[in-house]
Amino acid sequence: MSVQIQSLKKKISWSHPSVLPQGHWLTPWLVFIAISITNILAVMSLWAVDLGGSSIAGALLLGTTELSWVSLSYIVVSSTCVPISDWFSNRYGYKRIFFIGVLLFVIGTVCSGFATGFWSMVLARSVAGLGSAGIFPNSITLLVKVFDEKLKTLVVSLYVAMAFGVGTILGLQFSGYLLENVSWQSIFFIVIWFVPLILGFIFCFFSETEKKDLGKFDGWGVILYLAFIASLVTWIADVKAPWNTEGFSSLFSKGTLFIMITSFVGFLIRENRCKSPLIDLSLFRLPAFLNGALALFLVAICFFSTVSGFNDIFQSVLNYSKSQAGYYLMPIGIGVGLFGGLSSYLSTKFGARIVYISGMLFVIISCILNQRITIQSDHIQMGWILFLRGSGIGLALGPLTSLMLRDVSSAQLGQAAFMATLFRQMGGSLGSLGLSLIKELRKPFHLARYGEQMGQNSQNLANIGSKLDNYFVSRSGAIPAGGDFVSTSSGVNEASELSYRWLSTYGTAQAEISATNDAFLIFGLALSLITLCIVLLISKDLLYKRLFKKR
Repeated sequence: MSVQIQSLKKKISWSHPSVLPQGHWLTPWLVFIAISITNILAVMSLWAVDLGGSSIAGALLLGTTELSWVSLSYIVVSSTCVPISDWFSNRYGYKRIFFIGVLLFVIGTVCSGFATGFWSMVLARSVAGLGSAGIFPNSITLLVKVFDEKLKTLVVSLYVAMAFGVGTILGLQFSGYLLENVSWQSIFFIVIWFVPLILGFIFCFFSETEKKDLGKFDGWGVILYLAFIASLVTWIADVKAPWNTEGFSSLFSKGTLFIMITSFVGFLIRENRCKSPLIDLSLFRLPAFLNGALALFLVAICFFSTVSGFNDIFQSVLNYSKSQAGYYLMPIGIGVGLFGGLSSYLSTKFGARIVYISGMLFVIISCILNQRITIQSDHIQMGWILFLRGSGIGLALGPLTSLMLRDVSSAQLGQAAFMATLFRQMGGSLGSLGLSLIKELRKPFHLARYGEQMGQNSQNLANIGSKLDNYFVSRSGAIPAGGDFVSTSSGVNEASELSYRWLSTYGTAQAEISATNDAFLIFGLALSLITLCIVLLISKDLLYKRLFKKR
């Protein structure tokens, strides 16, 4: 009996389990399945809250500002804790931190379903975000270590397709169904069904990585880093909040901006002097790493802000149901999943440079095409733009990571790999915030522009108003107008009042869409500049190689 117990202990050993024979071909793929399911659930949790925001707000009596912090708490905590997670993973093992991350994510997600107010929901989402900080950055490292060299590029591409493609599709479609037909709590409880499978696979098939002594923990660097991220997020989120009536000139905004700049400068000084820095700033001296990081950051901004922005258009402007909004948002997930999986094959056939530049161009073109969207656009027109953007994001995510790692030394490879995750996650955090800020700045302009077009002396308004008068009289039985089109009296001019009210609602909705279009145009222009820098970098490399060969 003791022999059997010893044999069982050896098979489920934490460091090197041997449930399957060592080197068995199936082990890496079982690791891939567990990591893929975990990442899909983590991405689903993000989109589920974004899609079901109105249901959660109604149940917990949350205002607009409170709801935004509920949505932000998960992704902001996740992205902020990535560098800290990397340090602990190196110190205590990637398998251990991944396992703890899964437990924290599940606990936080399930507790979100039991939340009864704002603070309990934010706390639960923050715990889930802390867990995802142990999931996202460690996933690629664990996959790279378990697969052969010739399969690594393929596996990373499949991982991107599964996590961000399938995760987005299921997070939007399945969550929309649960929100309408079950309850908002059900979108959090779904993770319970997969916990035994994931934890069992981690115990039985994951091998622990070698632990490294990274020196003393950079406590001051962490404090300055957290202060910078917290002040940055707070400033972007609240500089145009309804309660902050003075906006950019308020004492709150100036104070937050001062803390942000001071902590950022302090962090740079600290990391340059520290022997064991939290973030190795010397990596940014490599042009390929810097350009790749900025491009990955902007692509992530476009990805996360697109789902958030179009969800607002579908639900708030066009009054689609949650399941309809989830269904019409699926093209971006399909594009990411399909072309994310194909990016490895296309990189092998045509070269990684062509693939990620093509992907970035697709994203830029889709951002420009966003200007064609109006309140009269149907979901098919929007669907093509979403699919084009998703295709570009899928083509760019994996190869841009390769660009970041291209010139990095083997000693800095681990740091550079987690930095890729950090820039992707930070892009996700700031994408929705940046979109909201630009919309707040641009919407008053478009409201004023449409308001001018609806002036009482406008002949176009009078013509449209007459047609609407006839529509409301014939279809809804409104009392015909008697006199001027615009009137505030009741009874006699009921049709005119209905027409003017409908046009005002129409103008407000179009202003919302136009402000969203402006945000994506800005994102597209920023990505264009980075794409140009990368093209110049590639041209420089090719020219140098040709001159070197001639010599």
